[in-house]
Amino acid sequence: FPIPPLGRKDTDQADGNMLQGTSVPEIVARLYKMGFIARDIAALGIYFPGAEDLDSIESQLMEVDDKIKGAVKSGIQSRKTVTQNAYQVNVGEAYLKLVTFGQSKVDPLAYYYPAAKLDLKKVKL
Repeated sequence: FPIPPLGRKDTDQADGNMLQGTSVPEIVARLYKMGFIARDIAALGIYFPGAEDLDSIESQLMEVDDKIKGAVKSGIQSRKTVTQNAYQVNVGEAYLKLVTFGQSKVDPLAYYYPAAKLDLKKVKL
């Protein structure tokens, strides 16, 4: 699935360079300090500098922490499935947490519309 870019849309340049030259353990330490959990950090690996080689980033993440190692393995396993549901949900939740960090609580469910109820009496089988 397409990875949304990090950075502000109202600027000429994205803020993606702020992590250039930062090692994976340093990024992990920052994310832990910000309150992210291992699953979030593993999912956000796609945004780390050098993430074009995701295998390399994930192997570095697995060396940092056993909890992250388990989350990375889970993400790899999910990507091997047809739907990749768990991986995509983890990336989406971690991305939302990252882009709303420091803001007041954002309720993503407030933007969903309720599904129309199915009237089984009208269904012809």
